[in-house]
Amino acid sequence: ESISCIDEDGSININLKNQTSKFWKVEDPNKRNLGVLSGHPTSLHSFRSRGLWVAPDMRRQGLATQLMDELTSYAKLNGFRKVWTMPR
Repeated sequence: ESISCIDEDGSININLKNQTSKFWKVEDPNKRNLGVLSGHPTSLHSFRSRGLWVAPDMRRQGLATQLMDELTSYAKLNGFRKVWTMPR
């Protein structure tokens, strides 16, 4: 997945192209993908959540919350003070 160059204030920041995305996923025992989430740093203190998806038949069961909790924990452990997103 490519990295978006949109910073948290909506401006274009070409330096974000050099960041590495982090991915989280939830699978069932048969390795069926039930949900995914990606994110990447947008500054020394901010981490962007993007690309949240949960299988239609698995929605409203807490998977999105689980994925966001994992992303938030990762961000905190790595010194980010802010997690943000820009929903479409």
